[in-house]
Amino acid sequence: MCPGRPPARQRPRSPLPAEPTEDGAAFRIQSVDRAVLLLKSVAACTTPPTVLELARACGINRSTAWRLLRTLEYHGLIDRDPVTQRYTVGYHATTIAAAVTDDTLVRRVRPLLKDLSARTEESVTLARGQAFQPRLRGPGRPASRHGAELAG
Repeated sequence: MCPGRPPARQRPRSPLPAEPTEDGAAFRIQSVDRAVLLLKSVAACTTPPTVLELARACGINRSTAWRLLRTLEYHGLIDRDPVTQRYTVGYHATTIAAAVTDDTLVRRVRPLLKDLSARTEESVTLARGQAFQPRLRGPGRPASRHGAELAG
């Protein structure tokens, strides 16, 4: 089972409670909530889970979980191994994650950093590293700005 996931019986059953949005309205769609919960569960697992394991971990009916997983698979957000029937995060999830900007990160962590600074009475700084993206070096092409050279 996935680490860090409380058993299904400890989580609220449907209907899922709606949380207020920034403008104070409470509007969430249960099927979207469940699909996101499944996607997060797949991502949290150290070994690829089956539909039954995911359904139990998320407190969702097995057939509902299967339909939602098929939809996520169709959109490339998860991948299903045709032999083992186990799920992993799909490639298109990385394209979505890559679209996150620094502004989004700063906006999300600013309250946490302020709280940490207040509790510790210390300065707190957020640093974000650059992903390593090697560049091929060939005739007339410069080496990577990170110093890595790949044979082309």
